[in-house]
Formats: sequence, C-alpha cells, structure tokens
Amino acid sequence: MKYSLPNRPLGRAGLVVISLLTTHAATAQDAKPAEKTTAQPTGAAPAAAPRQPRPLKLGGPGIDQERSFKPISSGKWTGPRLADGQPDVQGHWSNTIANHNNFTDPQGGIINDPNPNRVAKGPRDERAPSRVSDPADGQVPFQPWALAKVKDFQAHFHDPVQPQYIEPLARCAPAGIPKSLYWHGYQISQYPGYVLFQFNSGTRIIHLDGKPHLPDNIKLWNGDSRGHWEGNTLVVDVTNQNGKALFGRSGEFISENGHIEERYIFSNESPLKSPKISTNTLK
Repeated sequence: MKYSLPNRPLGRAGLVVISLLTTHAATAQDAKPAEKTTAQPTGAAPAAAPRQPRPLKLGGPGIDQERSFKPISSGKWTGPRLADGQPDVQGHWSNTIANHNNFTDPQGGIINDPNPNRVAKGPRDERAPSRVSDPADGQVPFQPWALAKVKDFQAHFHDPVQPQYIEPLARCAPAGIPKSLYWHGYQISQYPGYVLFQFNSGTRIIHLDGKPHLPDNIKLWNGDSRGHWEGNTLVVDVTNQNGKALFGRSGEFISENGHIEERYIFSNESPLKSPKISTNTLK
C-alpha cells in the first residue's frame, strides 16, 4: 500500500499574511460609520444579540487546505547543502490537505460522528483524495482480523467504553508513522548523520550512519528509522513498531510486524512556494 502526504514549508511569508489580515480588519473597523444606539435604563442588562450559526469551513487562520497537489519526481538535488553533504531541508512544515481525523477521506470528518455540524459537506469528489494511492480504490487492503479491529474502533470512538477506543493523541501518546506528519505542523532539523523530526507529540530521529535496526524486542510508537539520501529523496526504512499508533481517527493501524519504507521527495524550488511529497509503502 502506498500513500502520499502533501506538505508545505512555513516561513516568514505566512507571518506577513497574518499581519496584513489583522491590519486590514482594524482599518475596516475604524472606517465603519458609527451606528445609532438606544439608551438602556441604568442597571439593565444589555439585550443579547441573536446567535448566528458559525459557518463550517476547511482549514484554519493563515493556512488554506488544498484538494489536490502537484507530485514531485525523484531526481537530482540542486538546492543548498549542509556541511556533511545533506540537502538542506530544515525548517517548519505543515500539512496542507487536512488534519488527522480520517485517513482515506482526509476532509471527510470522523466516521460515525453524531454531530451533524462536523459531517463533511458536499460530494466526495470535491474533497481531497484518499491518502492511499495504491490500491487505486484508496482503501487499505486489511486482512480480515485487522479490518474487524478497525471497524470496532470506528463504532466506539464516540462512545469509548474501554481504553482502547480512546485515540492515542488524546492520551498524549506519540502519533506514530505516518500520522505525526499530518497532525499539526512539525520542524525538521539536521545534524551530521541524522535527520530530526520534532512533533508536538514527540520526536523522531532518522539515522543516516548505516547502523542496523534495534533488536526485535524493542518496540516504539514511531518505530526505528534508518535512512539515506538519493538525490532529492530521503529514503527511510522503519521497523520496530509497537502496534498501538493509528493512522487517523478512522482507526487504521499497522501491527508490530509492519515494515514501512518512506520516500520523502523534496522540491529544488523555493521552499516558500513548493510542496514536499512523501510516498510510503507499508508491508
């Protein structure tokens, strides 16, 4: 199974946009003519304004959520490099498709959500495609026992009568791979022989020194990552999963025997304009 994660680096341009929006709002308020008001008796509580339904929209302030993305091909790296030869991809990155609620329908909300205001609006083909690109139907090809476990989680997520129905991130556990990459933003730092991912739910070190994986009896939320660079592509081999992390609040997961191969493909163009694509294969 392969899946793709479109991301966009965050830089000063994002801060400038937010600042301009704030300034524009203040200017519009100052230019608004004064409205006529009616005096209230002393001590009387002001009349409550009628509550208006809050419009439902994708994304949050300063970040637009995209419904499609332009793939980037693996090839030669022509951008800046660090002293040890690594392509310089350091900085803050943010997912631009959606949050972690639903793995195969990223903008579709949480499955079986009883709140109608959180249910996806509009037809499926107007939302972002599944994070799964192979098979073509966008669904995870689970074995029967694993699919039953996923369906059980979906049925009880909004009625967590047992601890296993509580999403790990709600318990401040690490998000795991791949969900860490589309749960809020994250920072990439680089050091000689290492790439460091810093999430708000933990960190992940990718070793580039050729050392072997950890012993099989050591299991980790984010697995054990060993990688190398191939041009503009960071290739990562991930083992030693603990089987507890989820791909989303739709319950997909990988067992302790799971093996992940990641290919992070970075654009050579300006980091403030170009996305990053990772294609991961789960075995």
